[in-house]
Amino acid sequence: MKNLLKILTLASILVAPMSYAATISSLNDGFETEASTSTLNYNSFANWDVTAGTVDLIKNGNSWGITSSEGDYSVDLDGSSGNAGVLTSKDGFAAGTYMVSFDISGNQRNGFDILDVTFDGVKLVDGLVKQAGDNFITLTFLATVSEGAKLAFANL
Repeated sequence: MKNLLKILTLASILVAPMSYAATISSLNDGFETEASTSTLNYNSFANWDVTAGTVDLIKNGNSWGITSSEGDYSVDLDGSSGNAGVLTSKDGFAAGTYMVSFDISGNQRNGFDILDVTFDGVKLVDGLVKQAGDNFITLTFLATVSEGAKLAFANL
């Protein structure tokens, strides 16, 4: 199963005071600075932790024919171990209201995938089924979160 996550963008609408060292007020990550090539079972993201399973960092022009929606990189939430991954923001967010926007496609090989997206423990996406060959779509949400909230993408 392959869920491709691309262009993860969080833009703060209401910015909380920046006096909290362990929180962030915005995140814009297209994975473009992660590595120079595709890397299977990648776990060295600058802004993300792989908190369960494995994920792959995929660069356009790879031997699998997997492409991103924009830029050169995407994240395969299934990884190559057969143990679907969960990608969670490293740092928590400052309390406030955020716009969460990301691109997601169906499996670019065979089969279907199921995606959950949570922010501060609240599901923004609950069991979205994407079929093989489904094109990239952009999903956008507004979410109000408490101090230290984390954003997570899970391939079920």
